[in-house]
Amino acid sequence: MLARSLIACRSLGAIHRLALLFACFLIGCQGTSSQTRPDAPVNPPPSTVAQSAPINASVPVPPLPPVTYKGAADMVEAENAYRNEDWVKAAKHFGIVAEEKSNPPQIAEKARFFEAEAKRMQFRYPSAMSTYNRLLMDFERGVFREKAVGRMFEIANYWLDDTRKQMDAQREKLDGKRVSVPWNFVHFLDKTKPDFDEEGHALKMLEQVYFNDPTGPYAERALYMAGFVQFHRKKFKEADQLLTQLIEMDDRNGKKSKLRDQAIELVILAKNNSTGGPDYDGRKAAEALRLIHQTKMTNPELASERGEFLDNQQKMIRYMQAEKDYNIAEFYLRTGHPASAWFYYELVRRRYHGTEFHDKAVAKMTEIRGDLETQKHESELAKSARRKWDKWAFGHDTPTLADGKEVPRLPGQLNGNSGVMQAQDLQSVGPKDIVAPPK
Repeated sequence: MLARSLIACRSLGAIHRLALLFACFLIGCQGTSSQTRPDAPVNPPPSTVAQSAPINASVPVPPLPPVTYKGAADMVEAENAYRNEDWVKAAKHFGIVAEEKSNPPQIAEKARFFEAEAKRMQFRYPSAMSTYNRLLMDFERGVFREKAVGRMFEIANYWLDDTRKQMDAQREKLDGKRVSVPWNFVHFLDKTKPDFDEEGHALKMLEQVYFNDPTGPYAERALYMAGFVQFHRKKFKEADQLLTQLIEMDDRNGKKSKLRDQAIELVILAKNNSTGGPDYDGRKAAEALRLIHQTKMTNPELASERGEFLDNQQKMIRYMQAEKDYNIAEFYLRTGHPASAWFYYELVRRRYHGTEFHDKAVAKMTEIRGDLETQKHESELAKSARRKWDKWAFGHDTPTLADGKEVPRLPGQLNGNSGVMQAQDLQSVGPKDIVAPPK
């Protein structure tokens, strides 16, 4: 390069040749020094690369180093033991990997699931069930959730086999085919079952199956099995809650299965049996009646197949409600509130036609009216003496009329029909004309 520059300088003047030679000397010195510096960059600057490389060129990704974590050796050991069906060793090493908090979540979840699987293969079902349940608690949205829920359902179903045998034995005892029923509570010698309360553990796990996968393939069966066992044990409130969840779940999904129809029958019975009778809260009976009406309107197949059952339950509910309202009327009459008693007697008469409480209510209303009619012809001294006697002997006041009020007419008194309520009677019947005497 320097030689070519010298040849080009021959055509220039002396001063120009000297200047050009001096410039070439400086350039040559800089290039030589940059090649000999040990700290000089080997690659060109980034700006040069950006200008020379095409815009749409893909930059190769450098290969990542192999993933390493603290329990990698234990994981390899556990997987090899699992393939060789060494379940004890596999469960041990999988447990070590799952317990290490610094391991990646995917690795920890996989280790926890296969730890439970290794315990299940050893027939250690209680320990496996606890490990499955812990997996669902630690990894609620994990990839092994559905498989773990399925294993829990299978084990719980196996634990309920003894309950089914006990139910069959109870039926045979009722039929006189056997004397005693086997006891199903303690299992010390069987490692596949809990030591105590096998049935209770099964019911608890069935509820966990539904809770962890409410839209899964095992949710409906889990709720029905748990509700059926609770109903058999006469725990009607718990059975009502579980089976009602099943019905509501199927209604949300637009599903009408055989289990749902059977659950409806059990729910009606459970609600009726959980009330405690007419003297207690009647909301469950009202819910059962509403469910019967809903079933008749929305499920014609079940209504035709089990129509007699639904009708009988409806009659029983109406009888219970009639008895409850009649008892309320009796309470008000007994405690000296004849106006409130008259109101409830009229309620029973209007609502529950065809029951014995309808006739009793009409008879009580007739008795109250006759008593009021008699008082109209008594002197004030006789009325006062009677009130004091009733207060001392029976503990309540005597029904009497307010000043200037007429004796209330009985149902059908205007038209002579005592069995059917007529429209014109609505204005004449009511508690407003009956009051208790002033104290």
